[in-house]
Amino acid sequence: MQATPTKTTRLRTRSGRRSDSDLARLLALLFAFAIIAAACGGDSESDDAEGSSSDTVVETDGGGGDDDGDDADSGGESSEGAGAAGGATLADDLPALAEGAAQQGGTYGGTLRVAHQFPPISLDPHTGSSGADHQTLYSLYDRLVHFKFDSLEFTPGLATAWEFPDDQTLVLTLREGVTFHDGTPFNAEAVAFNIDRVQNHPNTKVPADLASIESVEIVDDLTIQLNLNRPDSGVVGILADRAGMMVSPTAAEAADEQQLNNTPVGTGPFKLAEYSEGDRLLVERNEDYWQEGLPYLDNIEWLFSGGEQAALNGLRAGDVDVALTLRDFSQVAPLETEEGIKLVRSPSLHTDGCYINDEIAPWDDVRVRQAWSQAMDRVTLAEVFTFGLAEPAYLPVPPQHWSSDASMQGVNGYDLENAKALLSEAGHESVDLTILAYQDPVQIRKGELIQAAAADAGFNVEIEVLELAAAVPAMFTDRAFAMFCAPWTGRPDPSQTVTSLFDSGAYYSVRDSDRADVDALLAAAVASPDTDDRAAAYQDLWAVAIADQALWTPLWHNVSVSATTDKVNGYQLNLLGKGQIQFAWLEN
Repeated sequence: MQATPTKTTRLRTRSGRRSDSDLARLLALLFAFAIIAAACGGDSESDDAEGSSSDTVVETDGGGGDDDGDDADSGGESSEGAGAAGGATLADDLPALAEGAAQQGGTYGGTLRVAHQFPPISLDPHTGSSGADHQTLYSLYDRLVHFKFDSLEFTPGLATAWEFPDDQTLVLTLREGVTFHDGTPFNAEAVAFNIDRVQNHPNTKVPADLASIESVEIVDDLTIQLNLNRPDSGVVGILADRAGMMVSPTAAEAADEQQLNNTPVGTGPFKLAEYSEGDRLLVERNEDYWQEGLPYLDNIEWLFSGGEQAALNGLRAGDVDVALTLRDFSQVAPLETEEGIKLVRSPSLHTDGCYINDEIAPWDDVRVRQAWSQAMDRVTLAEVFTFGLAEPAYLPVPPQHWSSDASMQGVNGYDLENAKALLSEAGHESVDLTILAYQDPVQIRKGELIQAAAADAGFNVEIEVLELAAAVPAMFTDRAFAMFCAPWTGRPDPSQTVTSLFDSGAYYSVRDSDRADVDALLAAAVASPDTDDRAAAYQDLWAVAIADQALWTPLWHNVSVSATTDKVNGYQLNLLGKGQIQFAWLEN
């Protein structure tokens, strides 16, 4: 796919080298500027309004009001006043309640207007490539496996149960009585079709997710057996992501080029009503949804035009109900005090980092990759960019995650003198680099901070800015850039993250050749279903892929923050960092 930018910007560093004190002063000035801007414009609806730094913990307010709020899983408690006012009572065994996606006591009706600054690259879960697509996809598609919001423990979805009779066989029991939006029955044949589609569709973006599935056997209408070509305990979690989103075989076969980019048909709580690509998506309630009593809303209207500030302005003006994803953390402190606005916050797997095309010289030299990592003052960058809300990252997963390794804290961390020495050892006094960023004021500001931080180590950085829909294929399909500094949005199972980032030939790894036998380490991380065994295998992987080879540069672990009006209830964030809005409701 050839990337055609709708807008391109080049930002050049000044010539010359900055000292450590110069960099510290620059970062301090940027920080001070944000605070001054907040004082001047924080109460206005100006597009350039900024906020001050804050360490305040923002309450997750799903309408309960009494929560201390850091846990995205409400435990199934009713939202404020809903039960008492005669809100709905759902069956206690609904999967959406067990996983924390839905709450009791909602009220029915209404259209929820959601401002999402990232238009979907595709409404087809198997051919899309942006992590920001998930929020819209969740309303249209169910997955075979779901997960608890607070822990990512896997729970039943379209599959009611699963087991490994041996280490290379996975048997799924499927949910009875489910139909796709077009009336096609959901059954073992539909699952077999979807698995083949994920693996073999000409435009699939996730074939590596199911590469371990050698063949499938339809045992009966509601039982399917997956025969694996190697032990792969991670496949259960993989089926909680894109590869487990089930599309209608009937619709997919009839669609243009057999793609559902603009004509999604799933089993989810909402179905397509209207779509204007890049601008607006309207979905309507699926009256035949298999989770009885859900969804509460009649419609969700997704509005994609405009950036984050426009979304917040629309929230204040009453034109939208939800500003879905806040990445400009300077906005958090001012929003906490605004009447009629609630903040929803959760820890997340959302990690900022730099993707490296190590098949472009000089990035094929590990010393240059390590020098880049050691040029990044993560503590200062995270403090400035996220206003104290994020923590420095040394792995693609946060320290709270079971696959993390405490001994990796600080590995390839900030060491300016050693970064210079590594570049010199590799034969470079300096390295010229164009890094890719996507069109968004926050992302451009991040690029400028990285640009400044890298200069002192000898990296002369230019930034090229493309629209997100052009930036992703430019880096990962065309491989036209050496580096793309952008978030990794996390995946339900860590095997998806490491396979995507490090496996030779994977879409996001930007490489076709193995590095230091990393592919074998990836296989070892899913060889056992035992979590302790897997954690030990991940320690071995981190030591090679991150410490020794520096194949990806982690920068900081983000929190997830959304803003809503006080009429919105039941909206839940999760540890994955991709909020699910489909079971929210509006107070009458």
